[in-house]
Amino acid sequence: MQRLFGMGAFSNDGDDGDDGDDGDDGDRGGGTGGRANTQLAQALWRTRGGLTRGIDDIGTPKWTPAPLDKDVFGRWAGDVRARMFSFELLSGLYFDSRRQGKASLYAVDLAPGQGTVPVKIRGSYLIHTLERPLFDKDEDEFEKELTKVLRKTALRPERLPEILTQIFLPYSFYAMLLNMQPGRHRHTRELMSAVWALSSNVVMQFKHHLRVRRPSDRSPLVQPVIPVPGHGTYPAGHATQNHFVATVLEALVGTALGDDLKVQLHALATRIAENRVVAGLHYEKDNEDGKALGIELAKYFQDCAKVPGSALEWLWTNAQREWTKNI
Repeated sequence: MQRLFGMGAFSNDGDDGDDGDDGDDGDRGGGTGGRANTQLAQALWRTRGGLTRGIDDIGTPKWTPAPLDKDVFGRWAGDVRARMFSFELLSGLYFDSRRQGKASLYAVDLAPGQGTVPVKIRGSYLIHTLERPLFDKDEDEFEKELTKVLRKTALRPERLPEILTQIFLPYSFYAMLLNMQPGRHRHTRELMSAVWALSSNVVMQFKHHLRVRRPSDRSPLVQPVIPVPGHGTYPAGHATQNHFVATVLEALVGTALGDDLKVQLHALATRIAENRVVAGLHYEKDNEDGKALGIELAKYFQDCAKVPGSALEWLWTNAQREWTKNI
């Protein structure tokens, strides 16, 4: 079994986009975690000298033997939390790649523990299995799939603005649909980043093992309108990521999400994935199986968010409050 244990970038299917992790607080000095600025650092030092002149010894520093805040996750920077989320999510996964042309993703089955032990490991369960698609093994099926891709190119004039902007993580599209605002829904955005990070790590494992070539590798008629990512086509990363995030958002938002919005939420995930076929990067089968993988990953993500005392439980609780307050 191959452990999935790493921290991959929060990016779309092969494209290095914004990871949603606002590590730079905008300060260009050295005092609040921003980038270093020599002039500001000197100004701060001289100001400090003027303010502390006349104070003897060490002044009156704050000290307490009590434990740190219970909400310690809220004290950490966003990039620190992002690494904690990734660690928790990837620690519970392993990837079975022993069979050629077929691979399975498993998860540790976690149950609430007793006393000081937060969880018990009860065993493992299958999340999802994928195998090389039929079109990569049968010439007739390949021709059918390629024909679908070529027919989708007719949509390029209409879809090109979406295709270009969705190279990066499509926060804006979900914000438009759900009326998400940076201040009121900052934890929801952070949760979406964690979702996309896990998706990228998992999808790359399947892509590497199955190694299915892209439409443009097979036919000179495809001619993609954006750069072709440097990895395999199957399963589709955009399909996995967006059906994953749509399923998680539906569970997170709950009663604040009406029936019309639920329909639109999943329609958005489908459209974003379809745009990659229109662009010439994927087959429809890539999206179909990517969607199935994303939905199963959403269940695993929600299980991880129920582990008491975990960073993910903290994140889910705070993100959910952002929506219950709006009802």
